[in-house]
Amino acid sequence: KSNLLPEIRIRGKAAISDHYFFSEKNVPCFFIYTNGGKGYYHDVFDQAKELSLNNINELFNLMIEFYRSF
Repeated sequence: KSNLLPEIRIRGKAAISDHYFFSEKNVPCFFIYTNGGKGYYHDVFDQAKELSLNNINELFNLMIEFYRSF
């Protein structure tokens, strides 16, 4: 419902991160990742110095909106 990010994709449930088990117990949550950057995820190249901060301010504001909705 927000226009903070250029694109938000919704996908089905996948047990690939901690959020999944919360969602299974009806705890409001979501899994966030941004598009772009190098795309390393849980491999030897997944290091803090390679972290993509694309749209980080917009993402932060989206999380604040989510928090305030409760």
